Amino acid sequence: MTALRRDNLGPGLVVFLLICGGCVASWFLVQPALSGTVAPGYDIERMVLYYSTLPRLATALLAGAALALSGALFQQVLRNPLADPTTLGVSAGANLALVVASLFMPVLLGAGRDIVAWLGSAAAAAIVIGLGARRGFSPYSLVLSGLVLSLWCGGLSAILIYLNQRYLASLFIWGAGSLAQQSWVIPISLIWKIVPVAIVCVLVIRPLSLLDLGESSSSSLGVKLVRLRIVAVACAVSLAAFVTSAVGVIGFIGLVAPTLARLSGARRPVQLILWSPLIGASLLFLADSVLQLVTGGLGDFLPTGAVTAIFGSPLLLALLPWLKVRHRVQHAVTVRERQRRWGVGKPATVALASVLVIVALGLFVGRGPGGVWSMLSGEFFNDILAIRAPKVFAALAS
Repeated sequence: MTALRRDNLGPGLVVFLLICGGCVASWFLVQPALSGTVAPGYDIERMVLYYSTLPRLATALLAGAALALSGALFQQVLRNPLADPTTLGVSAGANLALVVASLFMPVLLGAGRDIVAWLGSAAAAAIVIGLGARRGFSPYSLVLSGLVLSLWCGGLSAILIYLNQRYLASLFIWGAGSLAQQSWVIPISLIWKIVPVAIVCVLVIRPLSLLDLGESSSSSLGVKLVRLRIVAVACAVSLAAFVTSAVGVIGFIGLVAPTLARLSGARRPVQLILWSPLIGASLLFLADSVLQLVTGGLGDFLPTGAVTAIFGSPLLLALLPWLKVRHRVQHAVTVRERQRRWGVGKPATVALASVLVIVALGLFVGRGPGGVWSMLSGEFFNDILAIRAPKVFAALAS
């Protein structure tokens, strides 16, 4: 009992600090509306508070919890600490399905956005897991397959939106993860969708815990591995699809939250599945509260998903050394052996440098009015760069 309490102390402290930070930031958002006197007729500040600010904060809590739970399930089932809806391409698949349906088959959206998003997520998950199964669910093959699929889906979505701006302009901000709300419809609908999936997750916690014993040992104890993996992956895909359908793609929460839970002391699968949603909810709550506080009126136009990607990347890079140490101890493989086995090192550096050089050449080198190749300069620098940049990055993404 003492050890259990000690294991829960670290994750509980992380949740407490994140919630406190989010509450402090959100207090500055709601305090002006609460401190004023109630005006007769329309009270604009209170209407914005009740029908925009509070629903947005509630949506952040629900979306963060769902994405973190999805990431924890993926990591436990696939035995991969880098698995989450973003790295596996699940969120990008849902986003692409919604973009394609909005452009070519809008009647499907009338039948249900969640169904379209779920089909896209399920297709992406099936492709990535199918490719990973060929290599024994290697963490590297799964993540690489997911990232390639995510880039492909994201690039295709960007091209479709770019070529059909008249019809899909509003999808650009939504696709980047916008939590802006105008009513309580989204958070209430998310509750009814997330709760049944969470109940299923509670029912499969014990079989998931037995996976730590290995496939042979868990099978001897009566665990049906194929059925368990299908149920767990279906729950993770559903959670990611529901969030993507409601607010767009929000990255890194499903990856950072389980990592924080694990590094703060949640060692058992039960603890990881319990604490990850709480950390994810409080983390996205803090991020969105700070975003609204800093940007003011621009908060509705600046997608929270883009901000979490900007700030989540350095946080993840800071946590990776600790994660590598634990992963190395568990599998008794040194970093040098991994680099030799997977060819990581100089080839990756050369490839990254080559991509940067190609992007720079595409942006700043081209034919002039006379057909002569030249560097981009002069008074039309900004105008020409504004035309070239979307095409270069769309080609890079695709």
